[in-house]
Amino acid sequence: MRNTVVRSDIYTPAAWDIPPLRLPGHRFPVIVFSHGLGACRTTYTTFCLEFASRGFIVAALEHRDYSACMSYYFERQMSTEDKKTGELDSPPNLVKHWMLLKKVKSGKGEFSIRNQQAINPSKIWPALSLCANWLGIEDFFSGAVFVHSDNVACPFKVHQRAKECMAALDLLHALHKGEQVENIMDTSHLPLNSFNDIFDMDRISIAGHSFGGATVITTMAKDKRFK
Repeated sequence: MRNTVVRSDIYTPAAWDIPPLRLPGHRFPVIVFSHGLGACRTTYTTFCLEFASRGFIVAALEHRDYSACMSYYFERQMSTEDKKTGELDSPPNLVKHWMLLKKVKSGKGEFSIRNQQAINPSKIWPALSLCANWLGIEDFFSGAVFVHSDNVACPFKVHQRAKECMAALDLLHALHKGEQVENIMDTSHLPLNSFNDIFDMDRISIAGHSFGGATVITTMAKDKRFK
């Protein structure tokens, strides 16, 4: 089908800006989702919709470690009068800052750049050897190279990603308890108190793809709230 243009509407089986369903005595389990390298919060919409259709509430993150294809954040700027008083009396002036994907050359230093954490091979070698033996893998470490450089700039930080996942869970806890949460983007007409007492905080999961999978492992090692 050369030189053929196919046009179609995109249909998403979801309702926009409506309060979550409330069932007597029922709370919904939660999934925090971490995207892969070069993706963003909407890339995995199909997967997140499937999770939601199974009764999960999904929090899809967009990481700020320059691993997203494109992201942005708002910075609050004070007016001249506010700077004099040190208080925000006037409506906040929000300035949008864009963050674009920063690429890292693949090679022996890639792990160090993305992980940004010194590794002492003598400390992890016994555990890795045990795993390799249990899996029946021979010569697993032949040619293995462990590289770390304190002088290399790190645009991709798996530990920062893990902190963002934990911060998202903290935010969900606050929403669940009915605490006041500021939404500076304010792009939704849905009141945040709609999420009061609706999450099942005993069933918190985390999922991700590719670099998001590494984020999942790191987050679960740091925060036992994730199951």
